[in-house]
Amino acid sequence: MINQALSIKALLYAANTALRNLFIVTIALLPFAASSASAQQSTPSPTPSPQPTPSARAGIITGRIVTNDGQSLANARVNISQIGVSMLTRSNPVVTIDAQGNFRTSDLAPGAYGVSASLPGYLQVSITPGSLESGRYQPGDVITITLAKAGVITGQVTNERGEPVVAIGVRGIQIRTEDGRPGGTYPLIETDDRGHYRMFGLSPGTYIVSVNDDSQSPSLPSPYSRLTPTYYPSATRDTAKEITLRPGEEVSGIDIRFRNERGRTISGTVTGASESFVGPSALWLVMLARFPSSAPMTSGYNQRDTGVRNFTFYGLPDGEYELRAEYQVEPSKYYAASLTRRVTVKGADVAGLELPLLPLASVSGRIVAEALPPATRPAACAAEQIKSLQETRISARLDEKDEKEIPADRQRVVSVPLNGSMPNAQGEFTLFKLAAGHYRFSAPPINQHWYIRSITLPGAGNAMRDVGRDGLTIKLGEQVNGLTITVAEGSASLRGQVMPDKEGTRLPSRLSLYAVPVEERSADDVLRYAQAFVGANGKFGFEDLAPGKYWLLPRAETVSSARPAMQDSDERAKLRREAEAAKVEIELQPCQRVSDYTLRYAAPANK
Repeated sequence: MINQALSIKALLYAANTALRNLFIVTIALLPFAASSASAQQSTPSPTPSPQPTPSARAGIITGRIVTNDGQSLANARVNISQIGVSMLTRSNPVVTIDAQGNFRTSDLAPGAYGVSASLPGYLQVSITPGSLESGRYQPGDVITITLAKAGVITGQVTNERGEPVVAIGVRGIQIRTEDGRPGGTYPLIETDDRGHYRMFGLSPGTYIVSVNDDSQSPSLPSPYSRLTPTYYPSATRDTAKEITLRPGEEVSGIDIRFRNERGRTISGTVTGASESFVGPSALWLVMLARFPSSAPMTSGYNQRDTGVRNFTFYGLPDGEYELRAEYQVEPSKYYAASLTRRVTVKGADVAGLELPLLPLASVSGRIVAEALPPATRPAACAAEQIKSLQETRISARLDEKDEKEIPADRQRVVSVPLNGSMPNAQGEFTLFKLAAGHYRFSAPPINQHWYIRSITLPGAGNAMRDVGRDGLTIKLGEQVNGLTITVAEGSASLRGQVMPDKEGTRLPSRLSLYAVPVEERSADDVLRYAQAFVGANGKFGFEDLAPGKYWLLPRAETVSSARPAMQDSDERAKLRREAEAAKVEIELQPCQRVSDYTLRYAAPANK
């Protein structure tokens, strides 16, 4: 019976994962492109057709897969997918790879492509040209992808009698990355017939290891469903022992004694969506997270709407939790979500909860392109003209200063937009599924010679609101129209290395490099600023910088924050003061590529 239950569990887990991946797509956290100093609106100039290279005409992307010490990897998998084409309709290009790790595609349609490589036990650490975050490639490009050996954690799960616990779920949770940023959760694996587990493909950082933390989901039934999770070595979540994993290291002996403690339940009902949407195209789900970490313990229910929306979570230890519900009708017809509901479990089950659904907001607008006049366009720009605005993904992200500062009566719907919006032939787009809150927008152009010049929205009278500087606050259920994103031709890039000013010293673990516009008139033009994170090897890279003069400021960050400093007026002024005092200035011409810039970092005095 146990084996039968475990087989059902595996089947339901696979089905649940596929369904969630199909309909719940998380927004890509794309970096903001820099923009020019000009904030004036102008009529887009006609864009001449590009002159493709022979390899572009043949629809070819070529490259090589190597290790971080330069050795070839012949057995990696190369993944290439066209950006802006639905995963339901696009076909996967055929990629061939030889014994030296050289790969090649053929017959690619014109457009922008995402490229990545994978190999069990390895991590992708770099891709050149471009970056892991912003790489967008076209037929004709030649790419080098670097993979590095990943980390491993192994151990055994036993019960209180020392006997192996078989086929129970084990998960690695990265608390912090190697450079101190928030980590993530790795896929669940199961112990073997000896109770042993082996987690591989782990990036360096600090981890905790959990057993049975998927048990709360009724869509993943198992013999352990009503038992609480156990954390290494035999602890609760609050007392779990942390594990430090270095690059390529294997940490063994992470043995866990399963506590075998029965947990509590949280149950309730999702209400509020229109009955007209009930049917096979409607999907509802409830998500559960521990508070205050907000790290999901389970995605909970993820089901087609038949009119009955009851949910129950099992095996919960005492503590505080947050729940929220989401509802959607595909494709892009209706989106709703509940407010986040906080619940305390202490010595008893919690029943009868209601999660009322509220309609989500949307933003519609247009993206336009401004080309350089042909008579003044530098030769470096001529080969990189924009091909189609339809290949640019418009994205939005919530921009709260500090979650702790949000009053309890302003608890917002916790949701994310779909994976951006692709404009139509007229440049028109709509972003759906937006929760109430303050947003920033981005639109990475399809090639490296374009940048965001302005993001505006009509205001009172004939005035234009500078959304690029101020962001945009959206109310629950609001439909915002008229957002205009202007991209301009001529962006530059800057790559190089930051080095300590004294031999034998090391760079800070969290080091950012800021590009601050020199011109006083650009002091509050947020899109002219840029931030690059400096890697452990000192490498940095800026893409899509507007041409002009910049001060470069390396700055050690005391805390990790997803909100760039230049988006706050006080922090922006502080950045300018520090950058001006440092007096490290560079001027970038339209479409200029700087790849070997070296900058010295001196630690501030009295620190």
